[in-house]
Amino acid sequence: MKKLVVAVLVILAVCSAVVAAIYFTKTAGNLPHFFPGYLKDSLHKHTKHGLAFIGLAVVLLIGAWMASGSKDSSTPEKTEA
Repeated sequence: MKKLVVAVLVILAVCSAVVAAIYFTKTAGNLPHFFPGYLKDSLHKHTKHGLAFIGLAVVLLIGAWMASGSKDSSTPEKTEA
């Protein structure tokens, strides 16, 4: 189950990075019609949208990293005296 969660998070992070690249390279008029920010015949680039998707990709990768960690039962937990 843990591997599935990690795999899904990594796939979502890669998809977010691809969407960010599309926002950075395409103008608002050339974006796919279902993307937020699409404006017909616009030459504006949505840099903030791209930055938001880069941030989302980073958060998803951190989540995958945290989910992939193992609980090492050989290390005794600290107990308060």
